[in-house]
Amino acid sequence: MGSSCCCCCFPCLEPNDPVRAVTSRFLSQRSFLCYKVIATIYFVFWCYFWPFGEDIDDAHKFVTYWGWYMAAIYFLVSTATAYSFLGSPMASDGPVRGTHAVAPHRGNRNQPLSSNRRALLGFQVFSWNVACVGSLVIVTVFWVALFDNTPLTSTDVNAHILIAPVMAIDQLLVATKFERKQMLASFLFSIVYVAFNIVFFLTAPEDERVIYGQMDWGESVGNSAAFAAVVTFVLVPLGGLIHYCVFRLREYIYETCGGGSRPSSHSDIEEGGVVTAIFSR
Repeated sequence: MGSSCCCCCFPCLEPNDPVRAVTSRFLSQRSFLCYKVIATIYFVFWCYFWPFGEDIDDAHKFVTYWGWYMAAIYFLVSTATAYSFLGSPMASDGPVRGTHAVAPHRGNRNQPLSSNRRALLGFQVFSWNVACVGSLVIVTVFWVALFDNTPLTSTDVNAHILIAPVMAIDQLLVATKFERKQMLASFLFSIVYVAFNIVFFLTAPEDERVIYGQMDWGESVGNSAAFAAVVTFVLVPLGGLIHYCVFRLREYIYETCGGGSRPSSHSDIEEGGVVTAIFSR
């Protein structure tokens, strides 16, 4: 049996999780890697461009785009781990089939992942969860509470619209497993963000300290706290539920298309074993 989860935010990886975290349910590894590279370039480009663009007058405020930063970090890490799997014998077999991990090559059977590599994959899963749920919350808050019928800027189009469908596409393509207890990651992330929002309000220059009008702590602490509570305790769990439903939809499509019933071309690893070859390059 797989190891139990030591933290709901940074999950311990079960035997088949390393392969699932670096592969796609439906794409070959090369196609999957190409997709990851394109997405990474897109997110990193805007991370660099926004502070110097016309949409944001003060680069200091760009630190508020935590959701975008988390998505960019996720794609950077997942691109690197997907590339590391490209040299594996399984990479030429197309999408990984079955629910079990594959046997490592070069005599690595049952050799555990190093703590650093395990932590990297754990952080990848954490950032994936936060980016997927956060993108839904960001889009919802923008259109329900922030949009005032003014012309949309390129910042709005990318950070408040496109981020959600991009992360939804990623949810449907990856093979990464999602468990309901991992919703805690986004919940804790939102609490940290609210704390940051308060600190930002107290420390930033007076004409720059209000990130969102609904969270103007100087005007009304009660209204700001209520808005933060709705986002944290209602929208974030709802986004996590949608995230889980998309995961179940992806797995249903995968099983219905016959992917789950096809045996792997490599033997399963023994109980308790993990794949180390994916990071041997």
